[in-house]
Order: sequence, then structure tokens, then C-alpha cells
Amino acid sequence: QLLVRSGIALKSADRAEDEPIVIAGGCCVLNPAPLADFIDVFFIGEMDTALVPAMEALYELRKYGASRRVQLELLNSYPFTYVPQLDPDKRAKREIYKDFSTSKANTAPLVPMMPAVQDRVVVEISRGCTNGCRFCQAGMIYRPVRERGVANLCEHAISLIDQTGYRELSLLSLDSGDYTQIEPLLDTLSTVMTARNVSVALPSLRAETVNPVLLDKISSVRKSGFTIAPEAGTQRLRDAINKNLTEEEIINAASYAKQAGYNGVKLYFMCGLPHETDEDIAGIADLVKKIRAAVKKGFMITVSVSNFVPKPHTPFERYAQDSIEELKRKHMMLKEALKQDKGVKIRYHDAYTSAIEAAIARGSRSLGLVFEEAVKRGMYLDAWGEYFDKFAWLALFEACGQPVESIAGRVYADDATLPWAVVDCGIEATWLQKEREHARAAVSTADCRKGNCSACGVCDFKKIKNTDAPEGFYAAPTKSASSAVHQRYELVYERFGVASMMSALDTVRIFAHMLLACGVQLKYSEGFNPQPRLVSLAPLPVGVSGEQERLLLEAYGTVGADLLSRLNTLAPEGLRVLSLHKAAWPKNMADFTMNFAFDKPSFDFLTTEYEAGRASYDKLDKKGEPKTVSLQDYIIGIDHEAHCVAVSVSSKGGFHFPEFFRKAGYIGFPEIVRKGVNNAG
Repeated sequence: QLLVRSGIALKSADRAEDEPIVIAGGCCVLNPAPLADFIDVFFIGEMDTALVPAMEALYELRKYGASRRVQLELLNSYPFTYVPQLDPDKRAKREIYKDFSTSKANTAPLVPMMPAVQDRVVVEISRGCTNGCRFCQAGMIYRPVRERGVANLCEHAISLIDQTGYRELSLLSLDSGDYTQIEPLLDTLSTVMTARNVSVALPSLRAETVNPVLLDKISSVRKSGFTIAPEAGTQRLRDAINKNLTEEEIINAASYAKQAGYNGVKLYFMCGLPHETDEDIAGIADLVKKIRAAVKKGFMITVSVSNFVPKPHTPFERYAQDSIEELKRKHMMLKEALKQDKGVKIRYHDAYTSAIEAAIARGSRSLGLVFEEAVKRGMYLDAWGEYFDKFAWLALFEACGQPVESIAGRVYADDATLPWAVVDCGIEATWLQKEREHARAAVSTADCRKGNCSACGVCDFKKIKNTDAPEGFYAAPTKSASSAVHQRYELVYERFGVASMMSALDTVRIFAHMLLACGVQLKYSEGFNPQPRLVSLAPLPVGVSGEQERLLLEAYGTVGADLLSRLNTLAPEGLRVLSLHKAAWPKNMADFTMNFAFDKPSFDFLTTEYEAGRASYDKLDKKGEPKTVSLQDYIIGIDHEAHCVAVSVSSKGGFHFPEFFRKAGYIGFPEIVRKGVNNAG
């Protein structure tokens, strides 16, 4: 859909000389076959350092007018690229970032104007995992394990927080608890980040690495969610999938979380795993009940059940996925077993979505027909539930001669050629086969960092090898203590253009980022989730510009004279700070008078409707009851010459001009500017 909207030919073979070269990378291209008709070049593996030299070489060719074919031949010369149009049988070798352990990452990322999913500072503490879960693609394609040192990570984290003004730090890895220096790292970060009112989260922890000391460190500022991934309900099946985790470790981890003050835990399980029986599904319910007995009341357990999807480059890549009906049967079986426990919530991944995911994950080049037809039918937002029509997707696959369940449910023999065989992830096929044999026998394979090398084939034991973080302590720079006295300030700003499309909450959030990034020591609220003390006086509706907007804040110490210019350096387009000064906050934070200026067409429309008694709109009040909001109840005066309307707002509410224009069917986008806000008191 992006190609269609960009006016770029959909298929590589149809692209003209002057059209862009389309490059794709990331985990999803480790089976490039389904996208091979549409992508010119696939970059396979970790492009941290390999991407820039390749792009610089391409730039030099393009600068001298090289043909499209010559450019593709250059990119095809790299071992980590796959160019299906030129060399469909080439076996691209996954690029491995060999210097990850000593690398320095970006310390000043962009801060979005609207909060993104997982909107926080992220520090990658390690890459790779050798636990060897046989269903897990990430554990296979990011080998070997490489860890960054404590000093490196702490410097990076402090710089990120100070540069961006974020208040949450997430330590990223496939398993944070396996990081060998996790306690020294958290000792430093918890001290440094607590002083900044920044919480530290470990989103990925294996149950056997959880202990009370670790939990205490990561919850010192604000407790984030706690998750355990047993994956299977019985020890036999956990051994079969190589989830080296005992029932005792799982129950202990949940108990530690309860002791540390968490009010619940999320448990991740899978159903439809190879060699699974109904006893294993019943085992999930039994395990949940044992956890419930250990943690007693007042602790919510959320059971999240995903469906096994056979992923390329894993030991289970050749297995079939359970049928949709079989997955649904197992869901109902588990739901029935746990329905009596009110302290347990159960959530399932949709079986139809999982089947389509499996079909795409292991599809061949002929799956391109499905994608092409999906775009023609407008089926490109279907990752969102409200757009997903399972029957439309099943019919689409069927119409293209690619039935979903025939792909998802296919079993590949050990000697069969796989659609993703053009990608070499470094893992030997014989090792994958040996792991399948171990799975059938329910025999686990030890983590090679804790035992003997299992000879998966990835390491050369020179540059490519497991690398632990060096031991050592980082002496973090002390942040100057906050003054005991805090001051109240008034910040006056204007917003126009794209900034006028920011919501009131996003505007306050952006100012918090800017102030914190400038080193201002904001005062925080009390309670479970402390927030900076920032208050917007009469927040502007989305779509309305403002000339003299006021934001109230509380901060410790004295604000420097150069703060204004620093804030405006950080401010996004359309937002400009006009002044910042000490000020007493108004006693009444709800009663104001305001002047709004309009462009002539929208002003004429508004006044005509007002004079006819139609300047109103309907809405629901806080109780959900219908309510009519009329301009007559708020208007103070109209200046026809200046195209201005003066209105009042109080604790009972105000008149929402954009909502009026929308409900009234006004054609066009009205230009509305608030000239200022005056406290009625």
C-alpha cells in the first residue's frame, strides 16, 4: 500500500530507471519469498554498521548516473543482501554486529509530538539469547549473546534521559535477567534514576532469574507490569520446547512479585505446540491454580494464550500449525478449567489471525499474489482488530489458490527444500534436526553459556562468540540536590500550524519533555505514579491556534536566564515560548474569559448561525446523558470588524468551536486563533 500511495511501481520488474530502489530488512524478511516480487533488495541481519557503507557506495554510483541494474549488482555483491530479480538462487548470509559490546548508541533520539507505543527511553543492554527455546525465532536469529558493559550502559542511559526528558527507562534485551552484570547495573541506575523521578523497567525476565533483590531495584520509583512466560503447563512439554524452567521457579517468581508490592502478574502461555496433548492444556490451569494458592487473594493473574506459529530458522520450522478449530477447542478447554476463579483473567490470540500469520511466515513466492490482491481490495489496515475480517482473508487466500490452512498446516520433511532456504542464519541444518529429535524425546538442551557448546554453528570463536559484560562498577555523576523551596512559574507560549493539532495532554507532555531536557528540576505530585506539576490554563481544543497561552509549573531552584532560548531550540515546529516568569497561580482555576478570532468565512457562518439561534451542538455529559451546548450561554460579545467572539468558560464547561463547526456541517477547515486567556477573578 505504501508503494501504491507513493506512485512507485508495485513490482520490481516493472520499475523504471528513475524509480527508487526499494530495500527491506528486519526479522520479517528472513523469509523473503512472499515479498520477492515487490522488494528490490533484502538486507539480511543486523545493519547497525553495514548499512551506511552500502548506502554510501550506492550514492557514489547514482551520482555518476549508473543504471538501475548496475546499482542492483553493487548491492548484490554484499554477502548479506538478497536481490531476487538478479540472483534468485543466491544464499544471503545473516550479518552479525560483531562490535555490539563496545558500541555507543544514539543519545539524542527524536521525541514524538504524540506519544508512541512504548513511548520511553530504551537502552539495549544485550543482544542475542542462547536459552534455545525451540519455537522462538528471535533466540535463533540474534545469536550469539553480546553484552554491553555497565559503564557504557549507564553513560548511555543518563545521556538519553537528560537529552529527551523521558521519565521511564526500559532495559531492552531478549532476557534482561540473563545479563551477567544485572545487579551492579540496577544498583547504579536505580540511584541515578530515582533522583530524576525516572522509573526503570525490565520488560523481559525469565522466572528463574527473578529474586526479591532484583524486584526491589526495578520498582524503586514506580512499579511497572510484571510478566512471566512459562509457555507450557507441564514440565514434559517445557522440556520438549526447551523452556528450561521448573514449576517451582514459576511459582516463586509470582510470590516474589506479590511480596515486592505488585498487584498482579501476566502469564504467557502457548497452545498448539508440537507434541502437545490435552493433559498439557489442563496443566496450564493446574499451574495457574497453584500460583493462585501461593499468592492468595488481592493479586490478579492474567493468562495470555498465544497460538504456536511455526517460524522460519527455528527447530520447529518444519512442524504444522494446529487447525483453527483445534486451537479454538483448546481455548475453550482452558477457559472451562479456569472459569470459577474470579482472580484470573484469560486472553487469547485469535485463531484465525494466527493461521494467517503462519501462512505468511512460511509462504512461498506465490504468496505475492495474495498480497497484490489484498492491496487491490484495500486490505492494508487489518492488523487493527476493527478492520480485520477473518472470512474475507480466508476467501482471499482461497481465491488466489493458497488456502490458509494448507500452508499453515503443512509438514515439511527433513530433506524438503524450504521457501526461506535462500537465507543463511548461521545455524546448521543438522543442529536444527537434532533439536527436533530432542523435542520428540522431551529432552532439553543446556544453555551454551552455562554448559558445553551445542554446536549450533553460529560462532567462529574469534569475532563471533558469546561475550559477557566485563565486571566493574560505574561511579555515576551525582545530580545536584533539589532546593527545599520550590517556585511557581507562568510560561507564556504561542502555537500555530502543525502544533495547533496537538491535544491539550500532548502539549503539556511536550513541555514536560522540554523543561526536563533543559535541566529544570520540576516538582512532582505525590502518590503511586508521580507526575510533573504542570497545569495548562483553559486548554486549547485540537485545531485552534493560540497567541498568548499560559502554562503553570512548579520547579525547584532558580530558572536560568537562558532557559527561554534553550526551550525554543527544542520546541517542535509551530510552538514558541514567549516568556517565563515567577507568578502566583490564580485562586480559581476554572473561570476565564477568552477572545477567539476567525477567518471571515467561518466568522460569517458562526454569526449567521448564532443570530438564527442555531449556534449549538449536542454532546453527552459526564453521566452519559444527552446535553445541548449553546453559544448563547457563554457569549460575552461579538466584534464584527475584527471577526472576534468573546466567551466565558467556567467549571461547568465552555463552548467548543471546532465541535460546533463539525456538527453544523461547515465545509472547509475554520481558522481559529485564541487571542488570550484572562482569569475571571
